[in-house]
Amino acid sequence: MGVRLKDRLGAGPTLVVGAVVVAIFALDALLAPLVAPHDPLHGELARRLLPPVWMGGSADYLLGTDGLGRDVLSRLVWGARVSFGLGLAGAAIAAGVGTALGMVAGWWEGWLDGLLGRLADFLLAFPMLIFAIGVITALGSGFWNLILALSLKSWVEFMRLVRGQVLAHKQLVYVDAAHALGRSGAGILAWEILPNIFHGVLVLATLRVGYLIIAAASLSFLGLGVQPPTPEWGAMVNDGRNFMLSAWWLSTFPGLAIVVLVLGLNLLSEGLHELLDPRFRDPGIPR
Repeated sequence: MGVRLKDRLGAGPTLVVGAVVVAIFALDALLAPLVAPHDPLHGELARRLLPPVWMGGSADYLLGTDGLGRDVLSRLVWGARVSFGLGLAGAAIAAGVGTALGMVAGWWEGWLDGLLGRLADFLLAFPMLIFAIGVITALGSGFWNLILALSLKSWVEFMRLVRGQVLAHKQLVYVDAAHALGRSGAGILAWEILPNIFHGVLVLATLRVGYLIIAAASLSFLGLGVQPPTPEWGAMVNDGRNFMLSAWWLSTFPGLAIVVLVLGLNLLSEGLHELLDPRFRDPGIPR
């Protein structure tokens, strides 16, 4: 078994690369007070728009400064905490709500399944950004309202995935055996079915973190997300768009951070899928 696990892990560079990229950003977010060389909110107008150090800028500001003289590197580091936190919190809430509703809908079916299905269809009719803009307009901008706006619609994908898995699994022999042993429906869902479908939820959640990071950055770029002076990558891209010709680094570096982190999350999601899905573990199972 150990050899087989080693072979599977060794054959999955996608998982390793994705995990390393995500781990770097996660450590950056957790250790922001130690990693950031300067206060991300403190600016000196005398040092505004300094270029990166390799373009002749100051060694104290490796990635230059913004229009208010704030250190770009420090704001990138602290921005990882905000942007990563938005994606993780939104995906966690959506996964929890969607998984619970999907299990209920798939197990008991009936009118509740129909009601949740119609609600899901209604929410899917709205593009994510349009829906989030409507929610933020009603509730106001801010970190927690942004998380709520992102998660209110994202649970639908988890509900549909889990519902379909529950419908398939409750027809299998191990569920009949659990019934014969006298387990309740809730017990079978929690202790029998959920462990067998959790890998799919985890893979989807990892993928959704990246999607929600992009959505949060888009809303912040429009001025509807996290408000200044809090460092957030989407807002940083917006701050630098008026200086693209004279200070390209202001928008480029936070934009690259979004691209690299989301790419890492996508690679991690794909690697987890290959590692955890039984169809990849056993070549005899059709995909």
